[in-house]
Amino acid sequence: MNAPSVVSAIMDRYRELERSDNDWTEWKQTPHKFKRTEADAFFVGVLFDKQQSADRAWEGGIDLVDNHFQGHDGEFSWATVSRTSDTKVEQIMSTGWNGGAYHRF
Repeated sequence: MNAPSVVSAIMDRYRELERSDNDWTEWKQTPHKFKRTEADAFFVGVLFDKQQSADRAWEGGIDLVDNHFQGHDGEFSWATVSRTSDTKVEQIMSTGWNGGAYHRF
């Protein structure tokens, strides 16, 4: 699977989830150690952690959450990711980290 089709498949899944009851986006009312943005950064870092160092993946996750896909409250939003065009997501993933890519293939 090439990069654009991977992005398209992920974006299709987000859109499918967005049309659901949205329970998947809600934090449960249980104690947790991460703030929401830290948890999002960690999750994104895990997604990036392929054929690169864990430190680089973690830094990329933090950068993406801090600088892209902000919702109305100014914080990272999976709903905003799901509403973003595949082309824009590909652009951000390829050049959004100080002019470079978040991923390595």
